[in-house]
Amino acid sequence: MVDLDASKTGDSIPQEGGRGKLNENPMNLLQGGERTVAGVSPEQKVKKRKASKCGKRVKKRESKRMVLRAIVEENEKIKSGNDILKQKLQLRQDGIEIQKTELCVSLNKTITVQENLVEALCQEPSFQSLMVGSNHLNVAQYAMLFPNADGDVRLPSKANQSFNDIAELKHRFMVSSNKIELLCQMIIK
Repeated sequence: MVDLDASKTGDSIPQEGGRGKLNENPMNLLQGGERTVAGVSPEQKVKKRKASKCGKRVKKRESKRMVLRAIVEENEKIKSGNDILKQKLQLRQDGIEIQKTELCVSLNKTITVQENLVEALCQEPSFQSLMVGSNHLNVAQYAMLFPNADGDVRLPSKANQSFNDIAELKHRFMVSSNKIELLCQMIIK
C-alpha cells in the first residue's frame, strides 16, 4: 500500500516485492507520470526496450520463416506434381507417335496392296482387250491408270515422318480410289 502522508513529504517509498524504491511521488504515478526504479539506469532501460523490440522482431522473423518454409514446401510439392504430369504427358505423346507410325505403316501396306491389285488388273489380257476396244479412254484417264508410263516412279514412304506420310498416303489413296472408280466405269460400260 502507498502511504499518502509520505507523498506529501516527497520521501522515497519502498516498493512492494523488493524491487527498489520509487523516486517519484505516488501522486504523479496516478496522474500518468513516469515511474523510475532506483538502481536502473536510463541506459539499462533503453537496452531492455531494445531487447524487447528485438525479441518481437525475432518472433516476427521466425513467423515469416515458418510461412516461407510452408510456401517452399508447397512449391516443391507443386513442382513434383508438375514433373509427374510432364512425364505422363511425354509418355502419352510417345504413345501417340507410336500409334501414328503404326497407322502409317498399316495404311502404306493397305494402299500398296490396293495399287498392286489395280496394276495387276490393268495388266490382265482381258482387261487390255477391253481397254483397246474402248474408244472413250481419254489422256487423263490413261495417265491415271498408267502413271509409270510417264516415268513417275512411286517411292516407298518412311513411317517416321508421320505428317508427310499421312499426306502422301491420302494422295496415294485418292489416286488408287480414282483408278478403281475409273476401272469400274469402264467395265460397266
